[in-house]
Amino acid sequence: MTTDQLIYVYYDDEGKILSYSKNSDSNFEEFKFKMIPFKFMKKFYNGLDTRAFTVDTLTIEGLHSEEVKNSKYFCMAPWVALHTAADGKILPCCASPPQEDYDWDLGKVRTTSLKEAWNSSEMRKLRVNMVTDTKSKACTRCYAFEDLGLSSYRQALNYRFMKHYDVVKDTLDDGTLENMNLKYWDFRFSNICNFKCRTCGPHYSSKWLSDALKLYGKQRPTDQSWGGSKADGDSILEQILPFAESVEEIYFAGGEPLITPQHYEILNLLIDMKKFDVRLFYNTNMSTLTFQGQNVLDLWKKFKTVKIGASLDGNYKRGEYLRTGQIWSETISNTKEIKKVTPHVKFELSPTISIMNSFNLLDFHKEWVELGLINVEDICLNLVLGPEYYRIDILPEHIKKILVERYKEHIKWINQHATSRTVARRFEAIIEFIQKEDNSHHLPDFVSMTNKVDEIRDEKFVDVFPELKELFID
Repeated sequence: MTTDQLIYVYYDDEGKILSYSKNSDSNFEEFKFKMIPFKFMKKFYNGLDTRAFTVDTLTIEGLHSEEVKNSKYFCMAPWVALHTAADGKILPCCASPPQEDYDWDLGKVRTTSLKEAWNSSEMRKLRVNMVTDTKSKACTRCYAFEDLGLSSYRQALNYRFMKHYDVVKDTLDDGTLENMNLKYWDFRFSNICNFKCRTCGPHYSSKWLSDALKLYGKQRPTDQSWGGSKADGDSILEQILPFAESVEEIYFAGGEPLITPQHYEILNLLIDMKKFDVRLFYNTNMSTLTFQGQNVLDLWKKFKTVKIGASLDGNYKRGEYLRTGQIWSETISNTKEIKKVTPHVKFELSPTISIMNSFNLLDFHKEWVELGLINVEDICLNLVLGPEYYRIDILPEHIKKILVERYKEHIKWINQHATSRTVARRFEAIIEFIQKEDNSHHLPDFVSMTNKVDEIRDEKFVDVFPELKELFID
């Protein structure tokens, strides 16, 4: 059977596939049908009785486009994007790899070009897996979020880029995609950052280097870019600029994107090209709005779509503890300035939820709504899944019960103010996560790590978070 031969796929009103056939089948003539090509040479519907032939005697391309779109494993990322992490790894997207398998990647910026990574063996395998409804280890983080009822990166990318699904049909049998066209940019040009947040590390923050050396005694081999490298960032920039004409969306994160020189080079280039319709998304610590004489608000004014995910984990002294380097009064001032000068910019909180801010998050969210800084719906919840000792579900059972009741009360408050159930469902998913497993065996590691970092930074967790003081009592 050739790769371009068509088959009939019969399905009912609910989209359930009833039969495949090489030719039209009178037994199914009353049902809807579509004709689709064979391509990916991989069995899928093994054992399905198709009346006309038995599927497991054939090599099936995978799912028809409508079926692929509804698959829980398919993602547009490998067809429209690549990602470089702040430590120099090349990956399919920022949600991969899973924490427990950090050595997985498509190559390194210093030794592998983006074009080489585009059709690397791992990338080709990922594409084949996705069109054949097969799990991929690089995607376990999205699977975990979706299992909890939280929105995932996979779902977000599919929502925004499924219009380019036709490019999937150009994929060769082995997963090769000859035309590299980066519609979505998410490139971390370095790990340069002015904060050293508790749940972060030297992979993503140059400020973490000195503390990490004290903690671990030496630089670990996987942290090749500790301290950041402008040369690496410039190399990435040089490779992606040829795709500037067709880029539709850019996600800037870090490190800290608003102190990254390549960020400003890209915005100024887009302005010169009059590409004001490119969608700009950010994850920023809100510490500054200016860099080397440029005010980012002056640039944002020119773009139609700008969305800020404010990477803030708590308020006042709790926020400053969790994100060392933060000055809370400046955070408030910069937030107000954004809302005043660029009111078209969509602004939301994007906290990282760990055991540390598990209680304060609720007060923080409520306060910013009451201050008029955000609407109740303007919060995106990012659960810490690793390191395990920072997960919210390591709390002992009796504290979990108290926390769950607090979350239920917060959900009642949300429902009084929200126009939809979206945010309430996000907090309900956190409750499910808290209750799902007993991971309290990681508590000693949390106490140990917290005490070590406290000693290095001359801080004291229990003074800032008295609600969790009992965890540190021997």
